[in-house]
Amino acid sequence: MLSNTEVWIYMISIFIIFLFTLINSLYLILSSKINLLIKMISIIIIIMVIYLGTNKNLYLPFLGYAALPPILFQKELTPSGATETVTLTLNNIPNDTKIVYWAATSSKDKNTIHPNPVEAYGDYSNTGITTVKNNKAILYFNCPDRYNVGTFKKTLNKHIHYRLIYPNSPMLSPVYTQYVKC
Repeated sequence: MLSNTEVWIYMISIFIIFLFTLINSLYLILSSKINLLIKMISIIIIIMVIYLGTNKNLYLPFLGYAALPPILFQKELTPSGATETVTLTLNNIPNDTKIVYWAATSSKDKNTIHPNPVEAYGDYSNTGITTVKNNKAILYFNCPDRYNVGTFKKTLNKHIHYRLIYPNSPMLSPVYTQYVKC
């Protein structure tokens, strides 16, 4: 597991690379001694840096595509004592696509706010696996608690994360989030 130091080193490295790239590209664009082709390439590079810089998966790569053995997801699973449901409408997703989903733990006090995601998810007991049928998937869960994230302790509303597990493939989709009211 990555330590906080490794995460910060990664983030600062990305920032420095982006800053260096932007400064050099702007220098090339503004220089009178550089030919037009190099200036056009520099503009394209700036657009690419902006695109990558706004992609959260660059900073949190574990949210992107992943590969796991499909045998792990053969059986459907519902969290113990699940009291809530949400139906996902998934257009153009083939039948028998599995969905693995997870949410923060559930407290008796519906106003509970955990200080961080690690405490909020606890033992990941609010987890399930379901199957897409006719472009729909029903997720059974216990009402998740809210929790704080980041340096500024932003409170996230109640939600469920999920990934699609493509049939006959080890590939899992990026992480999607479905907000819920309960």
